[in-house]
Amino acid sequence: MKFFYIIFSFIIIFSSYCSFADVNFKGKKVLITGASSGIGYATALELSKHGADIVFTYNTNKKGAEELIKEIKAHNGKVKAIKFDFAYENEKDIEKLINDAVSFLSGLDILINNAGIVDRTSSLNITNKELKNIFQINCHAPFILSKYFINYQLKTQQNKPLLEEDLPRIITVTSLSIHHTKKNMILYEASKSALLKLFENLSVEFARNVVITMVSPGSTLTEINRNYPDVHNTPKEQRAKRVPSGVVYEPTDMAKAIINILQLPGAHGSEIILGGGRHLSDAF
Repeated sequence: MKFFYIIFSFIIIFSSYCSFADVNFKGKKVLITGASSGIGYATALELSKHGADIVFTYNTNKKGAEELIKEIKAHNGKVKAIKFDFAYENEKDIEKLINDAVSFLSGLDILINNAGIVDRTSSLNITNKELKNIFQINCHAPFILSKYFINYQLKTQQNKPLLEEDLPRIITVTSLSIHHTKKNMILYEASKSALLKLFENLSVEFARNVVITMVSPGSTLTEINRNYPDVHNTPKEQRAKRVPSGVVYEPTDMAKAIINILQLPGAHGSEIILGGGRHLSDAF
């Protein structure tokens, strides 16, 4: 079974390096959260290169948002950035985000829940504020956003059942860390684990209306990882030794894998782990 999962990770990631000649998202309308850096940035850019129209959110990284807009517009892509802080916005604000995306794009086909934060506070030092904050951003916000996305799809699909290949898609980015317990990661691991179960249940309830897939990246050099000393000070080559594949992935690798996943048939409720087999390794 371990061998199967490692091979499956290889197939998804390394098939991303094959020709993208058949990839076509022309006219697809996409909302991506947290896309001013890392996996969100790379995914928005890659989708736009293949014809998708993009609305994305950012919080504090205005420079990153402006750079992404510039890159997308360089190949005549349609794009809009919305500043949005999921820590403080209420449900009505989240509903408005969906409505604004639909208005700008004239529809909505794909939602990618990517925004998230890491908190490495040790268990006995966690405050109530920190607990609420990480669950609000990592769990509550993507669930509420998806609720309104699904509501929109149900309205547009009334009396118009779709073939599976035409169904809208939700991809929710979880984390490889939910498959391993690591010191001082209780808040992150708990919030991402809850997120996984929420979307597994949504995928069953609305399987006739939306294809919902969870993606769990690991060993990826994103900004959220680079900002921590234990990652920043560890050479890439040394980190690669902890991964059975011997590879530490870049956000662009994850973006290409996500594009492949968006085209997978029958991916309802699947959690696709993209970590080179690291979750199965003793050297986690």
